Amino acid sequence: MALDTVQILYSKALRYFVLTRYGQAASTCVKAMNQGVQGDQQWPSLRASVLLLYFNVGATTASSEQGCSSRMAKQFHIDDKYDDIASFVSGLWKQAVLCYHGQPGLVEPSVVSAFLLVTIKANVPGVGRQVAEEWFALLPDATLDLLAGLEAQDAQVQAYTECAHIYTCRILTQTGDYDSARSFIEYNGILTDEKKKEYLNTIDQVQQNEQKEQERRKQVEQQRKEAEAAAKLLAEKKAAEAAAKELERQQQEAWAREKEANDRRQQEEKANAQHAALTPPIQQASPLQQGHTSPAVHIDQRLAVFKTWMQQLTATGSAAYVAIVLVIFALVGLLRGPRTQMSRAVKLVVAKLWQTIQMGTKVTYL
Repeated sequence: MALDTVQILYSKALRYFVLTRYGQAASTCVKAMNQGVQGDQQWPSLRASVLLLYFNVGATTASSEQGCSSRMAKQFHIDDKYDDIASFVSGLWKQAVLCYHGQPGLVEPSVVSAFLLVTIKANVPGVGRQVAEEWFALLPDATLDLLAGLEAQDAQVQAYTECAHIYTCRILTQTGDYDSARSFIEYNGILTDEKKKEYLNTIDQVQQNEQKEQERRKQVEQQRKEAEAAAKLLAEKKAAEAAAKELERQQQEAWAREKEANDRRQQEEKANAQHAALTPPIQQASPLQQGHTSPAVHIDQRLAVFKTWMQQLTATGSAAYVAIVLVIFALVGLLRGPRTQMSRAVKLVVAKLWQTIQMGTKVTYL
């Protein structure tokens, strides 16, 4: 009755998985696993099928766009604290071990290889390495002897060989531990020489590809750095050119302003010069002219001085001198008239007379 129930649950979980109802598929697989543990203990083929479906649902859930949640972890009956994908995948393995009485060494090779593929798909190779090393270490000696005595074409040997291949050629190489992978293959007593050679060649090829990939990444990184340096230099050059252009523009603007100011000043000076040329100059009066306001006033002043001088001469009794002076003034008046031959002659006579008077004046003084 129990087997029929497990079969029904397995079929139902498979339908849920096909319909992409992963939560219900996981819950149904957990029910089938619990039912199988509580029922007949001899259900190896059905147990492996249920666990393979359980792993597939878990891998699909772990790699889905929605990711995993605490609710999804509970649907897979994972009781441990849910932190990340690695703990989720580890929880899947712990549930599988419970189906084998809690002994990892009793888990079938086909189930182990399926779980290792789940760790690769979920990108948690560390979890796969831990599980594989634990399983290889806990395999019973009777199981190892049985595998060593079977033919290479036997299903159990092929399942074990597949586990060794995934562990060495995919998980260890993904973690970069090539030496451990080679050592495991070289000292393995189950693998045939042909398989050992094949796996070692695979490891060498993966390592070479990884080295090439590292070199390529280094070249890409170097090219990126060079491109960044070139871009930086170009940006600095452009910035320097822009600064130089800006400085040149400022200098040109300063020169233009200075030229405009000079032109404006020259125009103002030219306009002032033209204005000064059109405006008559203001004549400054001489010291003699400043005291002479008009001809009439000037004549009156001269008459007053002359009268004062004549009075002084009369008072001193110099009548002869007065007569001489009058004659001189009369002659001067004649000389100021029209220029004739007579006036020139008179002028000459007056000049001689004036010299004589000067000499007489000197004698008189003496």
